[in-house]
Amino acid sequence: MPLTQNTRINRRVLFCLFALFFAGLASSFGVYKTLSADNGNNASPIYAVGEQVRRSGFDITINSSRTEQIEESYSSAPLNYKILDLSITNTGDKAVAFIPIFQAYIRTASGATYSMSPLPGIQPIFAGDIEPNTTISGELSYFIPEDGQELMFFFDPGWGLQKAVLVEL
Repeated sequence: MPLTQNTRINRRVLFCLFALFFAGLASSFGVYKTLSADNGNNASPIYAVGEQVRRSGFDITINSSRTEQIEESYSSAPLNYKILDLSITNTGDKAVAFIPIFQAYIRTASGATYSMSPLPGIQPIFAGDIEPNTTISGELSYFIPEDGQELMFFFDPGWGLQKAVLVEL
């Protein structure tokens, strides 16, 4: 089937969008420690578990962090999960969307990124709108292939032009 001019243009536009997306993604895969090493105005502070982080419009606290090894029949070795108990408060005057699979992730020092991976038996924090002056709490779980790595939690809600919150785990 011959390609029409519109199909060729649409493919070019799609290719450009993917290229821009992956270029942005690749540029963010640097070693996370360098994010706080900049002494200029672009520095992102690294917080500790248990430390409340206040930003314009929200507060977030990683209350605790634990690792669990889960036995699965399809795996010869136990699977490592990092489970975070967190609380988020909307201190703004408008409801904001919380979508943990897109806004909360973990990176290793080498740059590997892990999205939320639901685990049965935890008290999950659910996606949805956070109303003004409301706090939501619960747990997020992440499958981390190897135990013993340096890990950093990133919360990048996209609410305004704020930098991501970084918490060393």
